[in-house]
Amino acid sequence: MKHFFVLLVILFGVIAKVPAQGTLLFGNYVNGILLAPIFGPDPSNPAMEKHGQSELGIATGSIVYDGPLLNGAGYSVALYAGAYGASVDSLQVAATSTFLSSTHGSLPAGLWMPSVVSIPGVLAGNRVTVDIRVWDNRGGTITSWEDALRDPTVARGSSGAFSPLGLLGGSPIFPMDSPLIMVGMNSFNIAVPIPEPTVLALLALSVVLVCRRKFA
Repeated sequence: MKHFFVLLVILFGVIAKVPAQGTLLFGNYVNGILLAPIFGPDPSNPAMEKHGQSELGIATGSIVYDGPLLNGAGYSVALYAGAYGASVDSLQVAATSTFLSSTHGSLPAGLWMPSVVSIPGVLAGNRVTVDIRVWDNRGGTITSWEDALRDPTVARGSSGAFSPLGLLGGSPIFPMDSPLIMVGMNSFNIAVPIPEPTVLALLALSVVLVCRRKFA
């Protein structure tokens, strides 16, 4: 029995000395502290991208979004994260979710359910760089941001890299360490990318060829 207690004390000491994995509360609405809803494409200009707080956001801003708030599981959101100061291209996916339905209690659309996420390779007590990426998942057929990038017709958008205020929280073993909240995130909309000039040229060429065959 004595040896068991000695082993337990040693084990606890090792756990206590091991730095906890950094954690972040992945959500855009947390206890009324942060409200940064995400919007759909602008109906009059689906390729238009907007970033910044709307009058719904906290703190409020002057950005006007003509597209509707995103609603339901047809839209995916992913948290990409990395060490403080990391470039956007080097960030790694840490979590994915889908948007709440507008009928979810009294909450508006444009939000997803918060969850505590561990940030790969970043320990508690450090700062972090994150990027929130959102896309139309086409009924669950577009399962990742990378898949969305491969299809120029998929509406998508991202927050751009930002660093939430404060330090990453610790693990549940140390309840005094709370997960970091994504303070500093602004609203944005998803947009349908404008095809590259080469794509436009190919489309124009195909139209010409079809017309020639039709009237030949």
